[in-house]
Amino acid sequence: MAHRKGTILIPSGSADHLFIVCNDTCSMGANLVVNISSFYDGCDDTCLLDRGDHPFVQHCSYVFYARAEICKASNLQSGISQGKLRPQADMSEDVFFRVLEGFHTSPDTAMRILKYLNR
Repeated sequence: MAHRKGTILIPSGSADHLFIVCNDTCSMGANLVVNISSFYDGCDDTCLLDRGDHPFVQHCSYVFYARAEICKASNLQSGISQGKLRPQADMSEDVFFRVLEGFHTSPDTAMRILKYLNR
């Protein structure tokens, strides 16, 4: 079951990307997830992660707020059950807090995501 601070490897393009689950499943049966991508010049540098912030992160990476998604919890669970999505270690509380704070400061966070977070 997807849960707050949980992380999941999800196939995305030619690689698996680490997604952070930002909340426990809500009353609508949904979870907010946001992925981590490799850092590059010009990306959203609101929240950078590096080696030591999570076992999967091996180099400078950023939280890709522009690609945050509200997903049905049942779809996440189905993907996990089928082996298509692979749960990883939970985020530490301090790193997770930085990720959540970034939603409110990133210029790339969609309004629908902010509304979901603030309800």
